[in-house]
Amino acid sequence: MMISERAFRWRIVILLVIVLTWAGFAVARLFYFTTSKQRTVLIEECKQIAWRKGKIPALRGAILDCNELRLAWTELRYELRLLEVPNTESRRKAIQDAIEKNFNVKLEFDTDNMLLIARLNPERLEIADKLVQKFPELSIKKRFIRMTVDYPRVQEYLGRCESDDEGVLYGESGVEMEMNALLSGVPGEFEVMLDKKGNWLLDTTLRNVKPPLPGQDVVLQQSLQELNRDVKYNEQ
Repeated sequence: MMISERAFRWRIVILLVIVLTWAGFAVARLFYFTTSKQRTVLIEECKQIAWRKGKIPALRGAILDCNELRLAWTELRYELRLLEVPNTESRRKAIQDAIEKNFNVKLEFDTDNMLLIARLNPERLEIADKLVQKFPELSIKKRFIRMTVDYPRVQEYLGRCESDDEGVLYGESGVEMEMNALLSGVPGEFEVMLDKKGNWLLDTTLRNVKPPLPGQDVVLQQSLQELNRDVKYNEQ
């Protein structure tokens, strides 16, 4: 049976359409998987760049007298800081006006990483958080503060604490230094997504990689009254 030239041509056209359709589908699938893989790799690389590890300071142990009265202890404080002085006068004024309006404080911006408001209570902390979202130049920092009883003689005996760049307290003199290993505990670790200025992106999750282990309390053999009476004191 002979096939007419017209029918033959139609078969060729149909065959070409099928081949071209299959080729287009194959190219589309290849393009999808290629770009999808590239996108996945790019996302993973961005995550590696943006995720940063840091220390979670461990709560430093307290120093107690023989009657278990606290002589030295740690408190957590929140502060509002200026990360960098704005480049323009209008921007500086906008931030200054916002600080004055919300906290009733007039400030002049002298330097980067400047303390603006110390000891933010919960109400002020909420206000500060809104300002930080509006002004990236601002940042809320939390840090541990070492507190002691108000007896200069005893304070000198207990010694002083300093903090490193990540807010971890360590003893620098006195009992704080001698018993530092027990008081310090073990800092934890966290991972957080940061923006280009190094600020935590609030819509991302903070990953606790390793929880901190709090330090141990140290109990002295003397009472507060005995320490205040017997300890040598170098008056300035």
